[in-house]
Amino acid sequence: MARRLVALKLSGAEYGVEVSEVFAAMGNLRISPLPGSPPVLAGIANMRGSLLPVLDLRPWLGLEQTKLGSEAAIVVVKEGELQAGLLAEELIGMLSVAEELIVPAPATGPAPTTAYLREAAQVDDKMLVILDVAKYLTDTAGKFWGEPA
Repeated sequence: MARRLVALKLSGAEYGVEVSEVFAAMGNLRISPLPGSPPVLAGIANMRGSLLPVLDLRPWLGLEQTKLGSEAAIVVVKEGELQAGLLAEELIGMLSVAEELIVPAPATGPAPTTAYLREAAQVDDKMLVILDVAKYLTDTAGKFWGEPA
């Protein structure tokens, strides 16, 4: 059986999000920065009349914050009542990855970096790191948009 993932690029590395956690993927969405917000909060966007917090995972993952180009996108993820956009330098697309290629993510590295990495998989000639979106959203909920109901 294969796992379906949405693949995205951050600082040149490839990351995956479980399809079941993805609500939508959008390009060309205007992000309004919030003064005084932490680097991980890129700002807010208007998505179909609702304000959407947009998160930049690169600071949490210890990645270089490269300039976003025309291929930048937002992957809207949802966990229960929590919804946020994940900023991506590029949306690679949907992938099906065989279960036998997926291994637990390495537990080495700084705590904020490894805490949100669920698994990894060798896809063609690249390593795809699968993010633990549910853990990330529930851990950061109170910091950015109030406690979940």
